[in-house]
Amino acid sequence: METLSVESQENSHRDRIKIREEIFAPPAMSPPESAWGGKGREAIDEGTIRSAMHTMAEVLGNDASPISKILREHANKISGGIEPSPNLLMGNMVEDVRTNPDLRIEIARATLESIEEHISLFPDRIRRNTEKLPGLTGYPERVTSREYVALLCLSMLDGTFQNDRVPKSDNIQYDQEYGSVESGQHRASAEMLLFGRLDLDN
Repeated sequence: METLSVESQENSHRDRIKIREEIFAPPAMSPPESAWGGKGREAIDEGTIRSAMHTMAEVLGNDASPISKILREHANKISGGIEPSPNLLMGNMVEDVRTNPDLRIEIARATLESIEEHISLFPDRIRRNTEKLPGLTGYPERVTSREYVALLCLSMLDGTFQNDRVPKSDNIQYDQEYGSVESGQHRASAEMLLFGRLDLDN
């Protein structure tokens, strides 16, 4: 019986993941100053940038995250072998995730592939991949649950995630008896992918 090589298996797996690239395009921020103090995906401020830099540092140091390898390779590429200050590197990385279309697609693909690979560990809505209406300026009107998780991962890394404006329905709440996620399933899933917590339901 013929078996696929590791490379062929990876290519076959990638072929099953269909990426709607327009969903993961960089947030529209032209002119750049229009982003500051605004609302929705186009909005950034000093607080959201600092939060993204903190998240970036955590993900870079976490081998369990499916996104960490991509970010480490990009960090090595932009540093050119020179070790910059951590704040400068994190700031540059956050900006690149916000503005680099290819990097955004690579991260989105990694999140979607990881969800498929570990699907039994994810909450019900992500397993069923139901429709999600983001309801935020700058986001598509309708996406799948898994696409929304990937968008949240990008948002937490690119400085556009605004914790104080998260809808109540996206706040994470767990079932006290079983420990499963009752609400905030998309956000919980994004945190699993970023911080390597792929044992949520175990």
